[in-house]
Amino acid sequence: MISVAFYFGYIELIAFKQRFNISFENQFKDEIIYLTERKLMKKTEGKLILTSRGADVISGIIPLFYSEKSRKELIEY
Repeated sequence: MISVAFYFGYIELIAFKQRFNISFENQFKDEIIYLTERKLMKKTEGKLILTSRGADVISGIIPLFYSEKSRKELIEY
């Protein structure tokens, strides 16, 4: 879901919470900090939006939100 949402350029926080019953901001706190500090993502009311700079490097952003298992498999690959 996250990968597809980022291709549209944003994550709707309320919709994510309703769908998965977890807070996106709590689940991915470190990733959000990393991306916002580098101005690759910004928070607006109810959404986390990729900046134009973030959209340029989307293929590097999406894997930050992969499951732990998927990240390990990528590293091992």
